[in-house]
Amino acid sequence: MSKMTPHPGQMSMVIRDYHWADRDAVIDLWKRCNLGAHKDPVQDIDLKLRVGNGWLLVGDVNGDIVATAMVGYEGHRGWINYLAVAPHLQKSGYGRRLMEHAEELLRTEAKKRERQWRSAELKGAQR
Repeated sequence: MSKMTPHPGQMSMVIRDYHWADRDAVIDLWKRCNLGAHKDPVQDIDLKLRVGNGWLLVGDVNGDIVATAMVGYEGHRGWINYLAVAPHLQKSGYGRRLMEHAEELLRTEAKKRERQWRSAELKGAQR
């Protein structure tokens, strides 16, 4: 497996939750990455935020959205859609960092759900 290194002079990426003000930049990034060509990105963003079963993450470098990942967890499985990195920054390690962050969110959510299920089972067994 090759090691990903940032481009010379590359700034550090901050991974954060999507904000409404990010919408145009996110959609522009998806178009530049040829994602969602047969879907309505506004509708996908609205659905994700309305359903609330995960996260819409952005990678921010000095106020520029350079990466995204739409992460979901439905109780048994996790999934990632709209993984995108600005074309000029692909192979820089930003996608890998975003995936690692998303995977950690999913692991944490799965552990939380498991604790809730075990607690409910214990309460049921005590009746």
